[in-house]
Amino acid sequence: MPNTYWLINLKSEEYLKNSSNKRNQIFTNRDNKKVSRMLSGDMLIFYISDKNRFVGISEIRSDEAEELSNKNLSIKVKKINHLNINNSVDGDQIGPRLEYVKRWAPEKWRLAMVGSLHIISQNDYNLIDSSIKSHLN
Repeated sequence: MPNTYWLINLKSEEYLKNSSNKRNQIFTNRDNKKVSRMLSGDMLIFYISDKNRFVGISEIRSDEAEELSNKNLSIKVKKINHLNINNSVDGDQIGPRLEYVKRWAPEKWRLAMVGSLHIISQNDYNLIDSSIKSHLN
C-alpha cells in the first residue's frame, strides 16, 4: 500500500516546542481519527501558519499513537529534512501551486490550511519536498 502524505499546520511556538522532542510528534485529541490512520512509512510535512513557511519533513515510524496523560496523542517520527524557520520555504511561493488548494482562488490558498492535519497528494508532497531540499544548501 502506498504511503500517505500528511501536512500538519502548526503555530511557530507549537513547532518549536514539539521540535525539541526529536522522536515524537504530539497531536491534539481532536485529531484522533486522522492520527489513527497514520502508518509507519507515511510522511509528515510541517507548515508553520503564523510564519507562512514550510519547514520540514519527517517520516512516521509507528503504526499506533500513544495516548498521553493530558489526552494528547504522540506518534514516533524520524526527522528527514528540517530547516530553520528563517531559512524555510515561503508558503506563498508554492502554496498556490498545490493541487490540494485548487478549490480556492490562488490568493486565498491559505484557507485550505484551516485545521491542523491534512492529507495531500504525492504530487504536492514532491513539490514541497523538492522546495525544502533546495533550501538545505
